[in-house]
Amino acid sequence: MRKKREEPVDAVELRRQAELKLSERKKKVAPPPAVDNDSRQLVQELEVHQIELEMQNEELRRVQEELERSRAKYFDLYDLAPVGYLTLSAKGLILEANLTAANLLGIEKDQLVKKAVTHFIAREDQDIYYLHRQKLLETRAPQVCEMRMTGKDGIPFWVQLDANLVPDAASGALLCRVGMSDITARKQAEEELRRAKASVEEANTELQRMFAREQNLARTDALTGVNNRRYWLELAEHEFEVAARYHHPLSVIMFDIDHFKLVNDRFGHVVGDQMLGRVAQVARAALRSADVIGRYGGEESVIALPVTTEPQAYPVAERIRAGVAAIRVPTSEGDAAATLSIGIAEMLLPPPAEHLDGYDSVEHVIERADEAMYAAKRAGGNRTATWSALAERPGGCD
Repeated sequence: MRKKREEPVDAVELRRQAELKLSERKKKVAPPPAVDNDSRQLVQELEVHQIELEMQNEELRRVQEELERSRAKYFDLYDLAPVGYLTLSAKGLILEANLTAANLLGIEKDQLVKKAVTHFIAREDQDIYYLHRQKLLETRAPQVCEMRMTGKDGIPFWVQLDANLVPDAASGALLCRVGMSDITARKQAEEELRRAKASVEEANTELQRMFAREQNLARTDALTGVNNRRYWLELAEHEFEVAARYHHPLSVIMFDIDHFKLVNDRFGHVVGDQMLGRVAQVARAALRSADVIGRYGGEESVIALPVTTEPQAYPVAERIRAGVAAIRVPTSEGDAAATLSIGIAEMLLPPPAEHLDGYDSVEHVIERADEAMYAAKRAGGNRTATWSALAERPGGCD
């Protein structure tokens, strides 16, 4: 239980208590020899005064002990607090600092007094402090900010400043009370976490890039850079389903390099591979973004043209044929050249009221384009043939 604080006594009460104590003392000792009345009164006054002095000394001792206890408590609560405390003037000068603040800055307490707090703020974070102080003065509300400070050793460390304004008890001027918490460990942990997150994101991006690359390799013909046969068939099936669902036309162009074996035999397979790549480039340049090209096998390539009839596909095929005929690949044996045989077939759509299942398929359209391509080859090559023209001949196209 907290001891009740003793209040100081006034002069009248002090004399009363002194006379009471004197009376109690006289009861314990033999009576003094007889003296006259005036002498006895003088002795009485001296004895009371002595007791008053004793009581006053006791009171002073008690007050001194209480001050020492308060000073020790203040030292524990203020100087040894886990947070640094600063009192700043209106001009930002340090008026008071506790031991924790002094230890953080590596400077003796008395050496901090009258120094500008900005002297200890890292140059890069000076603006943070000035904005923090300006907002504090404008709003008169407590403000919090994070910044780097530097001590005597010049090594920066992170702190959180919690500041508020209070009036000075003596002058009434506004003072700034600042709590200064060392958050370096937290900032380092946050930075490590940020780096770890960035590293994970970078690794994830690299994995996604590698996955996309693998997917692209799995879908792309390495020699020509166009879709390989398997992936082209997947795309063509999708386009076929869309065309059938919405009753849109779809055409397929198939082409083959004429006498490609002679190119390989005369100029070598390296030149032959170059020729395949150049042919693919020419074909891609003649297409729309919606058109789908792929290497079907060997020297054969195939193109699906959505929302395109056979007559509309014909000029596209002719542009490809003319472009390839103009290719020249320089070699030590002379320029290598090539021509194409091209076949075109259009998807057969049923009347809108009829069911679509089993009516036509991608494979059937490819077969018809292949028949038209071989008809172009039989006619001498370097030409474009359409399956509808073959079917209109006497005897049809079996």
